[in-house]
Amino acid sequence: MELTQERNKLLLDWYAVQGELASAKAREAELRKRVYNEFADTAAEGVQTHALPNGYTLKITNKFTYKAKATIDDALAAMETEPQGKLFAERLVKWTPALSVSEYKALPVQYRALVDEHVSVEAGSPTVKIEAPKG
Repeated sequence: MELTQERNKLLLDWYAVQGELASAKAREAELRKRVYNEFADTAAEGVQTHALPNGYTLKITNKFTYKAKATIDDALAAMETEPQGKLFAERLVKWTPALSVSEYKALPVQYRALVDEHVSVEAGSPTVKIEAPKG
């Protein structure tokens, strides 16, 4: 593949913007943390609203991530010993199917045909990287 002047300029422009973006993301994260530390009243989960001049509003949202640990089965089993606990246990954890891509790709043709209509495949965002020569 020939590296024409146009292609070279495209690569240089992309590379420069990539560096600017990384810098901007780091700066934004730093400033967001400082704004949070300055204005947040509490670290509790939820939304905090602060009135600003000229009708603007600052909203700070604290989001927490809840994940079930591998040991959740022990708690569910204990809950299921009682009828009411069984109802809670059944609703507490959602079991989501996760596809094993390596197993899917290795399926024999007759099984792959059965599964294909139940699997969606979407292209991800491509990655681009310029690597320096080794040596």
